[in-house]
Amino acid sequence: MEFVRNPRLEAEIYDRLGKEYLTERKEFPHVTQVVYCLTRSWRDLIMPKPLTDKEKVLFAVGWGLERVMLPQTKIESVKVGTLWMTPDFISLQDGPADLKTTRAYPGADGLPKKGPPETWIEHFKAYSVKFGKPRPDGSVEFSVVIVYLNPAELVAGTFIFTQEELKKNWDYLEERAAVLIASIESFKPPTPFKYNKVWECEHCRYLADCLAWKERS
Repeated sequence: MEFVRNPRLEAEIYDRLGKEYLTERKEFPHVTQVVYCLTRSWRDLIMPKPLTDKEKVLFAVGWGLERVMLPQTKIESVKVGTLWMTPDFISLQDGPADLKTTRAYPGADGLPKKGPPETWIEHFKAYSVKFGKPRPDGSVEFSVVIVYLNPAELVAGTFIFTQEELKKNWDYLEERAAVLIASIESFKPPTPFKYNKVWECEHCRYLADCLAWKERS
């Protein structure tokens, strides 16, 4: 048996994935845009760079799973305050829910061993404001599905948040939305390395631009 790689076919598939990404358009400002690095969100909107091949593959995994889990009808985005949000899918039993994929490994409780990323929790809390289920004690629950790629395992569960947690998170996201809106209007990106989590920089395609800004400042 012999195997010969086909760069032409690889390039075709990467090109298709890149075009698929370009069709993914969200209302502005969307929760997803303010949960993650604001400098990156600004650049994606104003001065985008092409996705890396690795990013295309990772995005493709998420899209594929969403299409399996999504209903045939389109899920409409909803605006709450300044922010738009769109549930990933609607469960017949649990209503609107979110889907996350990760290369991390699951712990005994079903969550990633090192804990879920802060951005996940901020996202879930934001969606709980509109789509969460109220509990008798005033707290709110929100269902999520986590797909682990390395052990090929799926975990479903429910987060429970207090009203205080939801309000604190919402105020935080509204502040970030205001920063992003102002940056879009002024055509000046949010200050690099100020509105991000440290780990977001590692594989970011805009890192060189931010480092160049840091050297000039």
